[in-house]
Amino acid sequence: MATEYQVLARKKRPQVFESIVGQEHITKTLKNAISTGRIAHAYLFTGIRGIGKTTCARVLAKALNCRQGPTPTPCNGCDICEQITKGNSLDVIEIDGASNRGIDEIRELKENVKFAPPTAKYKVYIIDEVHMLTAPAFNALLKTLEEPPPHVIFILATTEAHKLPPTILSRCQRYDFRPMGKEKIFEFLKRVAEEEGIKVEEKAVSLISDASEGSLRDSLSILESIVSVSQGEISYQNVADILGIVDSNLLLFFSEALIAKDPNRIISLVNELYSSGADIKQFCKSFLNHLRDMIVTSLSVNEKLSQTAPQSEKNQLKEQALKIPHENWIQLFSIFYEAEKEIRRADNPRILLEVTLLKMLRIETVVPLNKILDQIVGLKDSLHNSSAGSTELKKNTDYPSSSISPEKTVSGKNMKQSEILSIEETQPPIKQSPARENEIREFSWEEYLKNIEEESISLASFFNNGCTKEFDGNKLIFGFEDSFTIQVIKKDKNLKILKLIGEKMLHKKIEVVLKKEATKNEGNHPETGIKEEKEVVNESLFHRALKEPLIKDVLDIFPGKIVDIKILK
Repeated sequence: MATEYQVLARKKRPQVFESIVGQEHITKTLKNAISTGRIAHAYLFTGIRGIGKTTCARVLAKALNCRQGPTPTPCNGCDICEQITKGNSLDVIEIDGASNRGIDEIRELKENVKFAPPTAKYKVYIIDEVHMLTAPAFNALLKTLEEPPPHVIFILATTEAHKLPPTILSRCQRYDFRPMGKEKIFEFLKRVAEEEGIKVEEKAVSLISDASEGSLRDSLSILESIVSVSQGEISYQNVADILGIVDSNLLLFFSEALIAKDPNRIISLVNELYSSGADIKQFCKSFLNHLRDMIVTSLSVNEKLSQTAPQSEKNQLKEQALKIPHENWIQLFSIFYEAEKEIRRADNPRILLEVTLLKMLRIETVVPLNKILDQIVGLKDSLHNSSAGSTELKKNTDYPSSSISPEKTVSGKNMKQSEILSIEETQPPIKQSPARENEIREFSWEEYLKNIEEESISLASFFNNGCTKEFDGNKLIFGFEDSFTIQVIKKDKNLKILKLIGEKMLHKKIEVVLKKEATKNEGNHPETGIKEEKEVVNESLFHRALKEPLIKDVLDIFPGKIVDIKILK
């Protein structure tokens, strides 16, 4: 009689903990627990499909019920191990949570747990896809799960642990199964191919590893489906044709067309894509991975590419990635990611795909702001040099101090701090002569502030945002409500600018005085506290903004002032 055929996924199912691939962190813990007798009454196995949750549950059931056990290494030769392997053990009950999700099934389970196992030491209930149970079913299971009979062990398996009630989660020992790495799947498939006498190209094995998305069972199913239709050695093209995977060269052609902004090439490539019979959903998925690789490569991140490709294609990808800034690749990825959701649901995905790709041609090359600022500064410097002295403070032969060059003034060697600044809380009234009163009336604050703006826009912004101004003939007096602003303007560089501009306008030596003004809210009633707090917060944000180097650069280059600050949430 011919031997019954078994699919690879069943034939290669592990029967001991050591054979479970990629979940060593779990198998080691379970083996230690069995060896030390620390066996829990309820376990929760969670993770994506096809990574060994149910397989591990069966091996655990064998380890607990083996005639030589409990043991971390079941013999697989005794009657109980063989029954569990064949799936006909009376003491290991597997329940599909999707089809037995109601309260009636759980009530029946509660009645059955009372009875001792007929042959084995433990009665093990394996409930697969447990998240599919209804809320009443979970409530019915709760008490039994918390305090089951000593001969009962529950093993719950799910792909969506977040859907389980917290009361269920808290009563189980949780084990998270990791998705399989491509390298481990690749090595596993190579070993299976050798054992089964299957001839397959390494590049084809890599492609299957990519397509399985971390699921070992899926990789075996894909390999078996390809073996069924292939004759002789399985090639890369065989796998690509059967899975509808787009050739990586075609992905490079699409990205090259986007870089060149060539609409005719885009339409031609879409026609080629449809003519080849490629799966559009698979193309969208592959192209998103391709754009991700472009972003990673353009940032020079030492990270493996998301898709398997020969070295020549990797070199071509790197060459393309560096042709435009990474900001552009991020924009392209964002546009295609949003459109991909609609393409999957569209009645006519081809039109939507074409329009999306043409839309991606329209984005402009992104130039980083710091690069723009550098270019503007360079342009400003070149204009400044071409009209030398046009923006510098001019010399004044009528007054000795005006002969000091701006460069020497900035160095601070010709002027003492005491000559520049005296901070006074109050100013005594000074009786002015008629000539001085006329001079005070004619002093133009508008012209003074304009001259400050020509020298330093960031400095001018402090005055544009509000301050009191006085001139008594010998002193320029500025009042500010907060100490922080005074501290900033007190810096030598800023004080010298204010002093030199005033001396240039008045043709004589003057002093610059900064004083602390009383805040607008001082003396207010307690009910205004909220308003005061809000103003303090806004003032704090304003100061923080002025400390930002990029904002300072912008204010120095572009005329303007900070009007309002909003926090983006």
